[in-house]
Amino acid sequence: MPLRGTDHTEDVRSDAAYFKTLADLDGWATKPHAGLDGVLPYIARPLVGTDASSQNRGKLLVCHDYKGGYTETPSGLAYTFNFWSYCDTFIYFSHHRVTVPPAGWINAAHRQGVKMLGTLIFEHDAGQQDCLRVLVGHLPQSKTGPAAPSADSSFPLSPHYAKLLAELAHQRGFDGYLLNVEVPLIGRIEQARALAAWISVLESELKRRIGSHAETIWYDSVVVTGDLRWQDRLNNYNLPFFLPSSGFFTNYTWRPNYPSLTAQYFFSLDPALMTVPKTLQDIYVGIDVWGRGQHGGGGFGSYRSLAHIDPEFLGLSVAFFGPGWSWETEQDKPGFSWETWWAYERKLWIGPETEGEAVEVPPHNPRAGEPDCQHGEFTPVSAFFPRQAPPNPRELPFLTYFSPGIGYAWFVQGKKAYVTTAGWTDLDKTTTLGDLVWPRPSPQWIDSQEALPVPATSTSLCLTDAWLGGSSSTVSVQLHLRGQRVSAAWGRGRGSSHGGRGEEEEEVIPFSHPS
Repeated sequence: MPLRGTDHTEDVRSDAAYFKTLADLDGWATKPHAGLDGVLPYIARPLVGTDASSQNRGKLLVCHDYKGGYTETPSGLAYTFNFWSYCDTFIYFSHHRVTVPPAGWINAAHRQGVKMLGTLIFEHDAGQQDCLRVLVGHLPQSKTGPAAPSADSSFPLSPHYAKLLAELAHQRGFDGYLLNVEVPLIGRIEQARALAAWISVLESELKRRIGSHAETIWYDSVVVTGDLRWQDRLNNYNLPFFLPSSGFFTNYTWRPNYPSLTAQYFFSLDPALMTVPKTLQDIYVGIDVWGRGQHGGGGFGSYRSLAHIDPEFLGLSVAFFGPGWSWETEQDKPGFSWETWWAYERKLWIGPETEGEAVEVPPHNPRAGEPDCQHGEFTPVSAFFPRQAPPNPRELPFLTYFSPGIGYAWFVQGKKAYVTTAGWTDLDKTTTLGDLVWPRPSPQWIDSQEALPVPATSTSLCLTDAWLGGSSSTVSVQLHLRGQRVSAAWGRGRGSSHGGRGEEEEEVIPFSHPS
């Protein structure tokens, strides 16, 4: 196939946030660069549970696609992700050729034992040319015109860009790539074969440069004929791209029986084909939270799709795409604030704050030929995945100041060191919010000799007071002891508790301690 003979490499900085073309990546490689300071390493979480059901349970991959990416700013409040304990892998996604996750996002993920991937994407006409280039390697400058095709139509296979991409991931501290080829291949089946082989080279280079945990996830797009034909499941048309990859990410428009068909097809494969060992957990069935062609309607109807994927019993994993939906669909509504978004977001992920509260879900409109599935009431995303502990503190010290990565001030030892009315966002400051207290704590009496009622409790984030950071977690408890009603709230700072014998009205008095 003809290739352009002239190389238009931009003057790309060694610390460029992303790369628009592979030529730009070549420009980056010509400059001296060293590993970034302050990026936490990936450390695997401790294994929890030894029974077969826990080991064979599907995983959660979250694919971030928020307003094109790279929207993080320290001078305002923005979308953040705070449910790392249910997630195994996070993809930072944008429509640049090579998407490099920002250091703050990498640290937020690694702090809680989650892998962070970038994206290599080929789109539009320029994407077709670069998809050829990734196989051929670095093109020399030419004054005699474009390169001529070989007589036998075969494709060269250069490790050049596989090595550069692995070096980039190592230098910036992330753990691999989503491979998204959303263009028809100019070289048809011959290029498809070469591309499948190149994936194995990239996989090998990533593991050599980063470690055995490195991943390449193939997105269900182009097929072995070189056509762009989304399959919505694993089958013989996309199998050659899955085999050399770490995992497979299906398109979203699948029908309710496709997850079980995918599992059946996987188990029909000869294990000898698996040059990279695979399990059913390495197949991530896509869910578009925006609901575009998605069974169940997306958003608060995503539980319908999750039920068909069935990560607990069928064992398939889930790729949850576009969770920033919760912000982007609400931000222009009257009364919108970070606090109203947080209530909306946590309802999607962990359920309503009030037990028994009904959650409005979109209507279920089966497509032609689909059964009218009965899915029952809303179920939060977290109900489908186990909560996982962060890395062993012997390997990565554990610290939390209950920060979602935003705030209106910064506190040091309980005193404001910085204040801004516009607020700030910094994913690097994200820590766990306390997984066991959301959406509401579940207290129980210890060594109680009386059948006392369990106190009612609730949890909230406090953005106006903290011991360290920009926020604190407040747990409110209402006690009923021998005719005495006591209400207390634990958070950051100083306070007192109060009880009145025989009082019927409720009075909430803050009782606090340093977080």
